[in-house]
Parts: sequence; structure tokens; C-alpha cells
Amino acid sequence: MPQGSAGSGSLPTPELHQATELVLRNVQKRYPGQREPAIPDLSLSVPAGEVCVLVGPSGCGKTTAMRLINRMIALTDGDILLGGRSILERDPTDLRREI
Repeated sequence: MPQGSAGSGSLPTPELHQATELVLRNVQKRYPGQREPAIPDLSLSVPAGEVCVLVGPSGCGKTTAMRLINRMIALTDGDILLGGRSILERDPTDLRREI
């Protein structure tokens, strides 16, 4: 039986997505009850196919930024574009599968 065919015991090949640009435009996140925003104003662009690394001390907003991109938490202000389209226009589950 050819590799990857039904009954061979191998896992299905994951669907591959084309690389796309990621743009954060004046992204802000303020948690309820907090005086200071977790992210006061973040703008950046990551060209398609490039790797971006967020580096900083504990509490500077790295994890919050990633959670905003995949819609685990809601933006307070600003927008995030993936391939020129706002993540707010996408179903969160489909977005996470694409990312």
C-alpha cells in the first residue's frame, strides 16, 4: 500500500498554507481594572515568509500580543491584519488553524 494511504497507519499530511504578511496597527490592550495598559500602542509589520521574535522582560506584553493575534483575547483598540484582512473578520477557530 502506498505511504500515507488509508489503512497504512500513517498520519494525514497537514494542509500547508502560503506565507502571508502580518501587520499590527496601533494595537492596544487594557485589562479591566488595570491602571496601565498591557500593550499601550504596538505597530509592526512582518513580511510574508519572515520570522519575527518578540524579546523583552516579563510583563512587557509578549504573550498578550500573541494571544491578540490568534484572537484568544479581544483587542481594546487598533487592528491586526493577516494577508491584508482584519483578523476581526475571521472565525477565531479558522484563524488559529491558518496561523
